[in-house]
Amino acid sequence: MKSRSPASEKRQLCHSGAADGPFIPGQAKMYHGILANMDDGVITCNAEGHITFINRAARRLLGLLPDFWLHHSGWHATWAKRLHTPTKGLQRSPLFRACQGETVQETVLFHNLASREPRWLRVSARPLFRKNGQPEGGMLVLRDCTEQKTVLENLSRFVMAVEATEDSVLITDPDGRIQYVNPAFRQMTGYSREEALGNTPALLKSGYHSRKFYQNLWRKISSGRSFKGKILNRKKNGELFWCAQTITPIKDEKGAILHYVSVLKDITELLQKQEQDLQLKIAREIQHRFLSKCMRLYDYEIAGITYPASEIGGDFFEIIHSGPDELILAVADVTGHGVSAALVMAETRAYLKAFLQIDSDPASLLARVNHALCAECEARLYVTMLLCRIDLRHHTFVYANAGHISGMLLDKNGQVLTVLESMDIPLGFVPGRVFQNSPEMDLPPGHSMLLLTDGITETGILEDREISLATIAQWIHRDRRQTGYGILEGIYHHTRNASQENTPGDDITALLCRRSSGSSPRPLQRASADGPLQYRITTR
Repeated sequence: MKSRSPASEKRQLCHSGAADGPFIPGQAKMYHGILANMDDGVITCNAEGHITFINRAARRLLGLLPDFWLHHSGWHATWAKRLHTPTKGLQRSPLFRACQGETVQETVLFHNLASREPRWLRVSARPLFRKNGQPEGGMLVLRDCTEQKTVLENLSRFVMAVEATEDSVLITDPDGRIQYVNPAFRQMTGYSREEALGNTPALLKSGYHSRKFYQNLWRKISSGRSFKGKILNRKKNGELFWCAQTITPIKDEKGAILHYVSVLKDITELLQKQEQDLQLKIAREIQHRFLSKCMRLYDYEIAGITYPASEIGGDFFEIIHSGPDELILAVADVTGHGVSAALVMAETRAYLKAFLQIDSDPASLLARVNHALCAECEARLYVTMLLCRIDLRHHTFVYANAGHISGMLLDKNGQVLTVLESMDIPLGFVPGRVFQNSPEMDLPPGHSMLLLTDGITETGILEDREISLATIAQWIHRDRRQTGYGILEGIYHHTRNASQENTPGDDITALLCRRSSGSSPRPLQRASADGPLQYRITTR
């Protein structure tokens, strides 16, 4: 095939499409000048694949020397190396397809050039035709779109992040009309995208906030400042929910507001937990006040501690001076711990103190409390209790134990003389149950009585072994020079040191009664408000 003269090549540029009409040399020169100075890159080739024209913009975009491609027959290979087409194969390249008579719409291709930073190019191609309508080459137009593509990709990532976030996002125009909501908005409020668009955020109004509140909010954001606060909103189904909400004005370069972006985070559960924590704190303070009392007793030292596993617990102890020469000691444990156990504990304690007004016999007291609990408490909650009545004049005692862990009587050498074992089932199981007292036992000078809950013995120590009463007796004897409260604190810390857990798994309560040989008593003392409950009756 004969090669064409430059004049015929220039003439070809004047016939894009099946254009009819005479060839005018002046027009060809004008078109050539326009193409040569375009900001977009332009490349033309003939049907044989020879490059016939390439402007400065194309050479700059592709990194070519001025005459590198002119009359270069290997442009196919160069294209394959430098421009990555969507489908494999040189025959799918835009310029090749244009030479075959196909028009290629704009597509984005990656341009890889070792001597410079890779770029993204927006490429389109169309065939060049003879007068008779037959294709005689093709023209390729290139435009650098790297920056636009980067912006679009960043925008796409931003949109994906907003669409995926669990917080609700809505965007309004300057008049407050909703233009966009993300999927979390629909999940949080129940309103679909179609229901929200074109509406205003007023569709979420709960009626809780005053008209002045919303006026101040609008005045603040319309002045260009951001709002941040808590708002009570209403879902489509009428359910109320609290939101931590921010509203930010988006401005143009002149400071005019274009949009408002609002982010809503549902904090209903968080506020409920904070309210619950506050109520638990108050309940614990009330529970501690339940156990407060002051009294004067002969030559006895009495101390008690309790450490709830949670803010409030189901353990309790009582020291009740029920008569001139009579003392009632009680330790009880409600199943579980937390709010429900604490409520049953308060109820049990109230029954115990009420029935003590008419009866101080331990077995009779257990029967009365059991009858009340069976009538009032749920079946899944029950109470174990150890009651001990001490005759302060004759220094004797009897006890009754309803399913509670054993207490113990120790001599002055720390030896366990008597184990105060359980003699019956827990309270709250069987209505009308009759309970039994132990035989009367002596409480000589220097002897001690310990009542406790299973939070101490079943603390989850190494090798799953319980802490025995003998071990606790050794702790008491080792710390015998301490006050009664100091001894109990020692028991608690020994228990925690033996545990595998960082926090107690169960409420820990203990009550210690020691008889001394002195005869001049001192008044009962309480610990500080920040520490655990304690009672001290010491002799001089």
